[in-house]
Amino acid sequence: MALKFQPPAPPMRDRTPRQAILDVLTDEPLTAIEISGLAGLSEKAVFEHMEHLLRSSAKGALSIQVKPAMCRKCGFTFVKRDRLTKPGRCPFCRERRIASARFFVS
Repeated sequence: MALKFQPPAPPMRDRTPRQAILDVLTDEPLTAIEISGLAGLSEKAVFEHMEHLLRSSAKGALSIQVKPAMCRKCGFTFVKRDRLTKPGRCPFCRERRIASARFFVS
């Protein structure tokens, strides 16, 4: 009789991914990669959950702020950018060294 392969059980979580993100957010701005390391999530998952948290914070008492991405060469700030991910290059100087957006609770 052959044993059937059973995948390991997922780890037990005592909080949802969004609660984990909110727990690590402070008044100090953090990038998505920093949040992912502290919350134990992938960077992609942080961006997905952060979009929802920003929408829900606009309606409630929670105030999550975004410090937009910025070009490290010329200082251009991507204020009107809707996406939270880091842009590929600066539209003015064409530099690829872009500082990621930062998130914080105010």
